[in-house]
Amino acid sequence: MVEGAAAGLAALAPLRDERTLANTYLLPAVRADLLSQAGRKQEAIVEYERAIALARNETVCQFLLARRATLQRN
Repeated sequence: MVEGAAAGLAALAPLRDERTLANTYLLPAVRADLLSQAGRKQEAIVEYERAIALARNETVCQFLLARRATLQRN
């Protein structure tokens, strides 16, 4: 990422109110990854939990659970 995680989070901010993304895991999963990169571990864990709750696919859910677990261990 050329501009860094903070720039990515800023770019995503307007999408938080996007109705088409409201019931999908995609936005919180991306936010979780960027928050993790920015060193904002607790916020990232919360976003992973939101993404996990919205994930409808077991494979995606397992991936997100693993990412959250990695943050919780560190």
